[in-house]
Amino acid sequence: NTQIADANQVNANFAALVSAINALTIGSFIIYLTVAALRAVATIPPANQVAMLSGYYQAGDRPPAFYMFDVASVLADNGGTVIRPTIISSGNPGRWILTGQTT
Repeated sequence: NTQIADANQVNANFAALVSAINALTIGSFIIYLTVAALRAVATIPPANQVAMLSGYYQAGDRPPAFYMFDVASVLADNGGTVIRPTIISSGNPGRWILTGQTT
């Protein structure tokens, strides 16, 4: 069936595109696919920047979660509620904080 083959190709192309993207800015927040991508930001986010995380190890492996960047936080990165970007040394302030909002 040609329609099924076409749909399968579209799905394969979409999956390849999603795996190639680490972050996508939409409106006032950024979507990150994984915790690794959230940690790997290239620049320090502005205060109160909102980020949606679409998975932990890969997109879709956990329900989406929302983080807000706290420029003053020095909390320890615990891999869940607190994420420290790798461009920020452990003793310096700046952390992604889980907001408690999930979808």
